[in-house]
Amino acid sequence: MKKLLIAILLVAAAGCLFAESGSGFAVGAGATGLDFLVNPLEVYGFGAVVSVDIPGVPLRFGLSAFDFIGMPLFALSVDYLLVERRGAGVFGWYAGVGELVQMLIDSGEVVSWLGVRVPLGIRAWPTKNGRLEMFFELAPAWMPFVFESDGFSFVWQYFWAQPSLGMRYWF
Repeated sequence: MKKLLIAILLVAAAGCLFAESGSGFAVGAGATGLDFLVNPLEVYGFGAVVSVDIPGVPLRFGLSAFDFIGMPLFALSVDYLLVERRGAGVFGWYAGVGELVQMLIDSGEVVSWLGVRVPLGIRAWPTKNGRLEMFFELAPAWMPFVFESDGFSFVWQYFWAQPSLGMRYWF
C-alpha cells in the first residue's frame, strides 16, 4: 500500500511538471478515508487522492487508492461543481454532483461499484498569490450498481462517504 501511495504522489508531481504557469490548471493531493453511511462511525479504509482541474473544463477529476481492510480499492470520480464561492477573505466553499466508480481487488476477485456523489468542500488560500489551496471535502455517495464476476446487481442501500483533506496547487 505504501508503494501505491508513493505512486499517486509521483503522478501528482508529474502533473505539476507538465502544467504551464498561469494556465488555470490545478493538481492536488491529499489523504482520504472511506466510510459506510449505514455504519456512520466505522471507518473502513484510508488512502490517498489526486485531484485535477483543467482550464475550460467544468469538471474536477479525482483518483483515489485505499487500503480497504487489507485489500486494494481504487476509485475514479468526475464531479461537476454547481457552486464555487470564494469569500472576501481566504476562505471559500463548493458543492457539486458527480459520478463515482470503485474497484476492489480481493484475492484475484474484482468487485466494482458505480454510483453518484455529492462533493461538498470548504477551502482556504493561505498564500498571497492564491495559488495554494487547502481543502476539506466530504462526498456522500450512493453506489447501487454492483458488478461482480458472477454478474450485476442493484443494491439500493449502498451508501458511502469519502472525506478528503489535502491541498491543490493552481498553475
